[in-house]
Amino acid sequence: MRRKHSDISERRLDIRHEGGALRCRIETEEVDVLDVSIGGVRLGVPQHPVKVGDKIHFEMLVENGVTATGTVKVLTPKWMAIEFVRPNFPLLNQVCRHAAGLHGLTSTMGFVRRRTRHPAPAG
Repeated sequence: MRRKHSDISERRLDIRHEGGALRCRIETEEVDVLDVSIGGVRLGVPQHPVKVGDKIHFEMLVENGVTATGTVKVLTPKWMAIEFVRPNFPLLNQVCRHAAGLHGLTSTMGFVRRRTRHPAPAG
């Protein structure tokens, strides 16, 4: 995906995608995913106290649940930004699948393909 001209001044390395219906579980609490990228995630603030620099273990609530670890980089009253720490393949694959789905594509094992309908074989 190419960046728009307005995104050129953006300092982030990775393109952010809307969170949609994604949710994460931190300890026992579920929070909304506001946006996600290969480098991290922006979440609603959980009820338990967190501060910048905290390492957080969380689970992205998808089909099989994907666990991850991240460091809190930004904390505001409404959201917090978490940078993934050593993201594993299942996590990155899920982020790719989510981003692909937002753009009408499918992602298989981290590779993105356009959704196409193949005609049924003749005979």
